[in-house]
Amino acid sequence: MQNLDNIIVAGIKIALNERGRGSLKGITVDDSMRYNFYDFSFQGISMLLLVSKLSKETPLQYQRRAARLSAVLRTHIVFYFDRLDYYEKKRLLEKGVYYVAGENNAYLPTLLTTPSTRRKAAGHLSACGQYILLSQLQGKTVEGSTISSLAEWMPYTYVSIAKGVQNLEDLSLVASKKKPDGTKVIAFTKSGRELWEAAKPFMASPIKKTVFCDVLPSGKYPAAGISALSSFSNLADDDTPTVAVYAGRFKEVDFGDVNGFDGRFKVEIWKYPPIGEDAVDKLSLYLSLEEDQDPRVHKEVELMIESIWK
Repeated sequence: MQNLDNIIVAGIKIALNERGRGSLKGITVDDSMRYNFYDFSFQGISMLLLVSKLSKETPLQYQRRAARLSAVLRTHIVFYFDRLDYYEKKRLLEKGVYYVAGENNAYLPTLLTTPSTRRKAAGHLSACGQYILLSQLQGKTVEGSTISSLAEWMPYTYVSIAKGVQNLEDLSLVASKKKPDGTKVIAFTKSGRELWEAAKPFMASPIKKTVFCDVLPSGKYPAAGISALSSFSNLADDDTPTVAVYAGRFKEVDFGDVNGFDGRFKVEIWKYPPIGEDAVDKLSLYLSLEEDQDPRVHKEVELMIESIWK
């Protein structure tokens, strides 16, 4: 367990005041078991520093914990690290996680508003909403389409697509327009990388569940996971090939004796239909692997995602 008296940010020594348990009403047992809590102030902004007693969490876990604790304790949440590798800092920045890493690195809020006055997050992308957005980002004709025209080729019903578009509108990713006849036409508020960056905080891994089996039923199953990444990079495939199947089309009985730990094939059951034939699409693959702890995977995933926008 690490106890701190001060931290150094931008060459300035800042005093820390450990917060007592009585001032942490609303936190969970896991929070108190995992972290020590310290109040501090930087450039006139009050914050709460969390110093871990245990092993590191994933960037997504930091993001979710910070969002929950910020709402409960009504202050900015900052995580302390002795040191961070480059790729770790990059992932935390992408997730909007505030941190102090040793004496030379820090990412702290510069807003003069408190969490209680900032705009509340709109929510998250639904499976259909994410499918629509990823289709647009990867060359499908979504911009300027009507819901009816999308229903002609998307693996969703008219009602599901309408709800997906509404979900995108609620998150300010789509600003639909109406034609003179009243027909709604889809218009994205951004494009390319800007749209991807704006949407990322609301996206989730497409994987609903992972199982193993010895025999795949007849049909074509796109490569997923490391198997897909190996086709887009120099990374070697795993000994156990990974494939993806849409949850709406997955029937356990067709896959024989499925289990959760071993088999000739690893099957990722996806929340939305995989976009791609031989391998799942790169953006969905990124979302499915972004929490992988292997540095080699992180490196190849980052190279893959950068290649999309060049």
